[in-house]
Amino acid sequence: MAYEIHITKKDEVISIGDWQEAVSVVEGVRLSKGETSITNPKTGEILTIGGGSPLDVEILDAESNDWVKCLYWRAGRASINARFDLEDTNDPFRRALGALASHLSAEIVGEEGEQYTF
Repeated sequence: MAYEIHITKKDEVISIGDWQEAVSVVEGVRLSKGETSITNPKTGEILTIGGGSPLDVEILDAESNDWVKCLYWRAGRASINARFDLEDTNDPFRRALGALASHLSAEIVGEEGEQYTF
């Protein structure tokens, strides 16, 4: 089971306008196009899955040079399954979360309320 962390504000929700503005200025992130495409490594077939929110975010994975839809917008906060090393300062997902939270003057909080500093 994945561990989820959130970009959130303590006593208020993040406004949609603030979220969109933060995404527009942080390098290596973009709003999702509403669908996700993956390639079946055995057959080469491209599978496209629709859905999600237009406020969900894709992060550029520098290693594979692929955009990964992984940051989900819900009710004034963004959440991600932390399937990356939370201690690796070079990880593009960690860097993106830190930059977005900093721009929003928000916190990065774990499932049990623990705070992270990225």
